[in-house]
Amino acid sequence: MVPGHNARLMQPICFALCVGIGVGLPSLSQAEDNKQALIATLIESGTHDFEDERHTVEVLDCTMTTYRWRNRPEHGWVLWSSFKFPMALGQIMETKGADGTPQPFASTNFGGERPPYNMVVISFEMPSDTPARFEKSTLRKRPEESWPSPRGDGTTHFYQKAENVNIVHHGPGVVDKARQFTSAFREYIENHCIFTG
Repeated sequence: MVPGHNARLMQPICFALCVGIGVGLPSLSQAEDNKQALIATLIESGTHDFEDERHTVEVLDCTMTTYRWRNRPEHGWVLWSSFKFPMALGQIMETKGADGTPQPFASTNFGGERPPYNMVVISFEMPSDTPARFEKSTLRKRPEESWPSPRGDGTTHFYQKAENVNIVHHGPGVVDKARQFTSAFREYIENHCIFTG
């Protein structure tokens, strides 16, 4: 065997590997930047305050948790409900808009004596074998099929299973937020939560 023959053979292989890794690094960085930008959009568009309600969402990898607080007489601000679910399994339920075209949320406009405002409902359907975890305040009616949440002292909230997840926002600007939220949600799961072999 010629001395150094193996080393010369390895040089093009090492070069190809190094170039491949170098090309891959920017795309990994871009993917992470895109992921963080989408998470920021989901949080911003999923956060809303109006009158006696506050809403926000949290995204951890491919799990979303929604939070809804209500300002209740004699209790102050209470975490009223929270859904936790795997995002890739949450199927957005479409409705028809005023012009009959499908849209990924339901919306209603309220007028009357006060300034007009909107209500939007973003609904997700979960597989029956993988329901969302639904956390509620014990100020609400508790079903038989429930179990205690460890929140607080373990007596303030309970868990139950839910095959439907609803995010409901009232007030000005909620239609635009719903559009941003559902668009970012779909892009996020397509790019960061669905893996193909």
